[in-house]
Amino acid sequence: MMKILVARKARTLIYQTALSIIMVFLGTIFLSCLLIKYSDLESIFPTRLTGNPNVQNYLALAYKSKVFDNEPKSVYWSRMAAAQGLLDAQERLGFAYKYGAGALVNNIEAAKWFKFAANQGSVPAQFALANMRYHGEGGDQDYGMAADLFKLAADQNHGPSLNNLGYFFENGIGVPKDYKIAFDLYTKSANLGVVQAMNNLGHMHKMGLGTKKNDREAEVLFAQAYEKGDEWAGCSLKKLFFNSTDNIQNKLKMWIELTEKNLRNRRDAYSYSPWHNLVLEHTDSCIIIDYAN
Repeated sequence: MMKILVARKARTLIYQTALSIIMVFLGTIFLSCLLIKYSDLESIFPTRLTGNPNVQNYLALAYKSKVFDNEPKSVYWSRMAAAQGLLDAQERLGFAYKYGAGALVNNIEAAKWFKFAANQGSVPAQFALANMRYHGEGGDQDYGMAADLFKLAADQNHGPSLNNLGYFFENGIGVPKDYKIAFDLYTKSANLGVVQAMNNLGHMHKMGLGTKKNDREAEVLFAQAYEKGDEWAGCSLKKLFFNSTDNIQNKLKMWIELTEKNLRNRRDAYSYSPWHNLVLEHTDSCIIIDYAN
């Protein structure tokens, strides 16, 4: 019995000692970060290590963090790592040049680094470069290349790319027009929660494109998209709602409830994400919704 108690106390002492060592180690790292914050983080690494792309990428991420908050240095180390073929750095560098994070906006540089990352299978880079080719940013406008890039990302089940590729097939942009393929792509994208795809799929049901005309299904999809913050879906829904006076009181009640949710959700990531304007959707002539009515 005594041996068991001694063994337990020994184990407890070992655990406490190990925990103390870990806490001291973490505390040392934290204090080091505070001391280094206003100096060069790379000074803690031997010179021979700063040529390693993984170390360079670590430095880029560290400088980008809120602790160091130094975007220009993050871009510098991202470029060093990207030049050695590191996918993560190439992707980050593309976005830095696209949106001016730590570097001047430069679409040519952004497209160059997105292309490197896209060739390595980066979905965000494929999506970003496809949009740049669609809009003719950082190079010639090329709908065929944009479609190919969207397909690469869509094949990896990327919701916004599935939606945009559907838009291309519906409208014959860079690919032959095919409503059935467009309908299937919109469906997959909507099932992944892409709001614009819900609106686009509603449009297909409303017009009977790639499927049988179904106003009820269109209404459900427009309502889902509008509730999540999509104003264009709200325009389409309003027209469907009030084309007739049937059940007008219920429609008005539902419209008010959806509008309240829409106003809350417009402050969601959907409305303020840089991706918002890169996801294609149908627009309606109803630009301003009269909430009073």
